[in-house]
Amino acid sequence: MFLGEKNQHLTTSQGSPVGDNQKFANCRRIWSCPNPRRSFIRKKLAHFNRERVPERVVHAKGARCSWRFSR
Repeated sequence: MFLGEKNQHLTTSQGSPVGDNQKFANCRRIWSCPNPRRSFIRKKLAHFNRERVPERVVHAKGARCSWRFSR
């Protein structure tokens, strides 16, 4: 889907439509939510938790100091 389309809707990873994925913020605990919502919340949080974090690059690879420290 593109941003300009009017029929945008949220789906799960299997393609099932989801009404609103922000409503679980009203649940004080995950276990107080209804069962279908509970499984969606768990899958959403697990997917977010496993997103790839890029490696931190401090120095360019293969770089070295081209001058010397002197006393």
